This record gives sequence, structure tokens and C-alpha cells, in this order.
Amino acid sequence: MNKKNVTIQDFINILPNGYIQKTNRYYFDCPYCESPKEKLDFNVYPKNDTYLFKCFSGKCDKSGNLWELKKHKNISNFNDYPNPNPKTKVIKNPPITPGKEKKNSKYSLEEKEKCISTLFNISSLTLEHKRKFIDKRGFEPIEYYKSYSILAINELKKLFPKDLIKECGLDETYLKDRILIFHPDINKNIITYKSYSFTAPKEYKKLPPKTECGFKTIPYRVDLLTSDIKEIVIAEGEEKADSVNVLELKEKAFISIGSINNHPLLTTFAQENKEYCIKRDFTILFDRKKETKFSEEIQAFKLAKKLIQLGFNCFICFMPEIPNCNESDIDSYLKYVVSIGKNPKHEIEKILSKKVNYKDLEKHLI
Repeated sequence: MNKKNVTIQDFINILPNGYIQKTNRYYFDCPYCESPKEKLDFNVYPKNDTYLFKCFSGKCDKSGNLWELKKHKNISNFNDYPNPNPKTKVIKNPPITPGKEKKNSKYSLEEKEKCISTLFNISSLTLEHKRKFIDKRGFEPIEYYKSYSILAINELKKLFPKDLIKECGLDETYLKDRILIFHPDINKNIITYKSYSFTAPKEYKKLPPKTECGFKTIPYRVDLLTSDIKEIVIAEGEEKADSVNVLELKEKAFISIGSINNHPLLTTFAQENKEYCIKRDFTILFDRKKETKFSEEIQAFKLAKKLIQLGFNCFICFMPEIPNCNESDIDSYLKYVVSIGKNPKHEIEKILSKKVNYKDLEKHLI
């Protein structure tokens, strides 16, 4: 691939937490000095039919091209974002809209979902993965966590065509030693999955299927949205939502949208299920990171505003800080309160009792 093949999407794919766009420049969290995108320091811009990056933070001043960024982030070890041979011609695929089929796909979405669902039914979680997960997250993984297994894939090949399995993204070497987190729909049917690793770099710990798989995407754990639920709490990661769901808080369900800036995933689901969602409150419970200052608050504010504009009730909650820790998320906070002898269920209820609306947060941010 030569430099003219590089697009802004290549940078979006490997830089987490979204971006801010101003004219033809895109601003990201700096992967070198971690300056947040809101400061507009690390920017990606077009030049001579390619895209380059530069950080204008006084403590950084890094600049270069896509391949230098990949080398810094050690991305060449991952099949999802390989560092291609410059002499190799690469044909770009257009981005796939969630739920839409790739035009040259031989198989329907229903056939792919059946393949994924079958893998879920014939897979299990290894004792090693279970132990690592409990050590890392502080709670026992639920039924939707399964280990990727070559034995299970071989069994799947007896039931489905090999090219269908390949189209589902399941016949991939990078999935080895990973956990598959299966996502059920509101009727408990398995429709997609995400892979999770204990050893990958932070931005690649969780990877969705490749875009060409064409799966429908919805928030995780919407299967909990039954008639007795009165409050839908939005968390960022699957394991963060599940760490609270196992506590069985009365009339509350925790769902995950993966990242606080993944607004379309939630707003689309809410609109598609408006009759149910309009009668309930949404509460956004987002991670707190000292180094990113107000970036999470800003994204929570934007999401709450969008939901309210669509006619839904929405509130925002702040995660308390954990002493001597730069980041506070739900499962880390629960591990902390257990370590000091407090009741985790009561502590979560206390946090949710202090929710605010987005207008109050707007005053806080100003």
C-alpha cells in the first residue's frame, strides 16, 4: 500500500474514544502524551493525497504518518489492522452499515446469526479463562462468556459451510486464547459477539467482528429489559454492565454500549423500541478518567441531550473516584468497596440516587 491509499478511516480504526472534526482536520486523544482530543492538540490532516498526524502539545510534538503510528501502537501483531507490504495493492472496502449485508455475501443475516448462535450453544468457558476473569473483574462470568475453541469451530464446520463460518469472522487466528462475549437481542436470541483478551494492548482487548461480517449491532444485555424494569442504566463495557447485573438491583437493568461516544447504537435501539423505552428512565453511568479531564462528561452530556430530544427521559450519574487510582469504572469501584467492607449493592444504589439531568451537567461543565 502506498501513501495515497491512506484514508482518515485508517486513523479512526486504530485511535480509540472517537474524534472531533473541525473543517478538514480530525482531533484525537494523543496516543503518545495522552492529551485529550478536546484540547485539539493531536490532529490528523490531509496532505498530498494522504493523511499525516501531528501533536502540538508542548510536552509531545510527535508527528508522522500512519505506519509510524502503527509501529508505536504495535498494531502489526493484529490481523484486524495489519501493516501491509508497501508493494501490495490493497482494495478498499466501503464501510458497512450495521445490520446491512455485504453486497457479495453468499449468506443472509439470519444464516449468520444461526451460525453464531450454534457456536454459543456448543461452546464453554475454560477454567483458566474463568479464573483470570474473576481475578481481573471481581465477579464470576455469566452464561454469555465462552472461550474461543478450535474444537468448537471444528464441530461448527460439521454443521455449517466453511465459507459461512469465515464470513462470520470466526475462522481467524487472532481469536485464539480469547473469550467470546455473545450478545443476545431483546428476545434472548444470540445475534453477534465480541472477542476479549487478557493480554492484548488496552485498545485491542475487546474487538468486534470485522465490519464485513454485516451483523446487526445492539446494546449488550437488552435481554434484561422485561416489563418490571423501570430504569435502564447505560454502562460502557459488557463486563462493567454485568458486574452490576449480578447484584440484581430491583427494577433496574444495566446495558452496555461499548464506549460512551457510541451514541447511534443506543439512540437507534431506543427508537426501534420506543413503545418500551419511552415509559422508562435512561441513566448514563460513565467511567471517570483523571487524565482525560471532562471528555467522558461531555460525551455523556451529548448522549443525554440526544435522547431527550428524541422524547426519552434521561439522567446522568458520576462514578465516585477511587483513592490512589487514575480511573474509576463500575467493576473497579465494586472491587474497591468490597475490599473496604462495604455492601456493593447499596453503594451502586447510592450512586444512582444522585443522578442529574443534562441541564444540570451543562452548568457543571460551564
